[in-house]
Amino acid sequence: MDIESYLETKRKLYGFDFIALYDDKTGEVQLAGKGFEDVNREELTENDVFGQELREGHCASCMEEERMVYAVKTGSASEEKTLWAAASSEEITSIMMSKTFQEKSSTYVVDKTEQVLLSSGEEESMAFWNLVVGQKEDKEILENAERMKENISNHKGGVFRILLPGYKRYYLAYEPLERRGWTAVTIVSADLFSGFLILT
Repeated sequence: MDIESYLETKRKLYGFDFIALYDDKTGEVQLAGKGFEDVNREELTENDVFGQELREGHCASCMEEERMVYAVKTGSASEEKTLWAAASSEEITSIMMSKTFQEKSSTYVVDKTEQVLLSSGEEESMAFWNLVVGQKEDKEILENAERMKENISNHKGGVFRILLPGYKRYYLAYEPLERRGWTAVTIVSADLFSGFLILT
């Protein structure tokens, strides 16, 4: 199997828009899929966090124009090749949606400032997230939200229970991702656990 066929097989397997093996010295590209030419590789490589991750041998990633872009060095140091890939935010969102619990939860990826980068939910779920992080009046929610913000900023995880308007209880769990500064957040209706208790 030639390299292009191999890349195409992997591209379909992981649902990427493209996978490209890029020679950093010659600029030669072996490509499967479309969209690689639109990636500003020079700008991303010079980016403080993205570039550092790449230089340290990690898989660097970022959100760029409604898609997740990945890059990782491959082969020997003398070859200086980089493997690039990207998936649309719709593709990643569909994966996140498949992991939700009976449609009673929402999942987000947020950065250090609690800015939502990806969301499994619709506008209603986004309004719920904004209500939690923007709470100013309820003392208990405010304390939990402030603790969460501090932990997210310090790349720490946690979980807490909250009572929101309408007397609905939810659990909010957050866990740091390998990507520096990003955190996965899941908000689950407490009703889900009540359902489990009835069944057991």
